[in-house]
Amino acid sequence: MDRRGWQKLGRLSGVASFAVVVGSVLWASGCSDSDSDCDGFGCSGSGGGNGGGTLDAGKSDTGTGVDSGKDAGTPPVCHYPSDCPDGKACVEGQCLPRCTGDAGNQCGNGYKCDNGVCQPDPGQPQCKEDKDCPASTPKCRGGRCVQACDPANDKCPDGTYCDPSGACVPDTRPDPPICTDKDMSACMSNQTCIDGHCRYRCEDDDTCRLIDGRIAWCGVDKVCRSKKEAHPACTQPGQCTSPQVCVDNTCQ
Repeated sequence: MDRRGWQKLGRLSGVASFAVVVGSVLWASGCSDSDSDCDGFGCSGSGGGNGGGTLDAGKSDTGTGVDSGKDAGTPPVCHYPSDCPDGKACVEGQCLPRCTGDAGNQCGNGYKCDNGVCQPDPGQPQCKEDKDCPASTPKCRGGRCVQACDPANDKCPDGTYCDPSGACVPDTRPDPPICTDKDMSACMSNQTCIDGHCRYRCEDDDTCRLIDGRIAWCGVDKVCRSKKEAHPACTQPGQCTSPQVCVDNTCQ
């Protein structure tokens, strides 16, 4: 059943009927409470993306290019992993690509795989200001020379986007919003729109358990979440003791 089918089913049946159907799907797909790719949206298969058991995706694939997310003064765009597109982690408030350290240089020149996430390698800065960069990549951002662009006609490489200053910078943006308080057509009848995304509100763990055993914990924000998101060690930049950083709600 596709996503629209689930939404229609949720509207017709309500929480109780929806819980029964979801339970059948979970059993059939082999998912369990131990699945790691679960969040306030639902769960996805271990292969990433939107396949393999995703119940309520609402997520976009914005590429797996290298993100920095370390520029001074960059406001946080995520607090939980589920705020980020598939294939990215929430690191110090920015959505950064995931990686594995034993699979070659997945992160590109000047970046390294650290804590399972592509992050800038401070030992290899390319520049300090624009004049240090060649004509082909004339903008200096975060110690890297990057391509110039027109914000009105974004033609940046995958994994980057054109910022207001006309530079192709790492795309650390969160998932785009799919709903508003006035338009919740993308949500199921037992969901509400929170920060542009369809979420299950809750008062206790029992409420969440009836909806989906993989997001069976009522978080501090009264949203059904995975165990890690419901009991986070950190949700904001700077909450971990240096040199640790906040990676998917844990200090690493």
